Amino acid sequence: MIKNKFIAVILLILMVAGAVLFTFFRSPWGPVITLIGIIGYFIFNKRDSG
Repeated sequence: MIKNKFIAVILLILMVAGAVLFTFFRSPWGPVITLIGIIGYFIFNKRDSG
């Protein structure tokens, strides 16, 4: 699990914001923002656990 809760919260907000942008506003940036959040989440997960 991510030790730095602040970063985890920011990444979660990015994921949710991306999903909301895409769903409600059909923004092309929605999936991009969501992907950045997910990728960042896995990177920090691996770094902290390894």
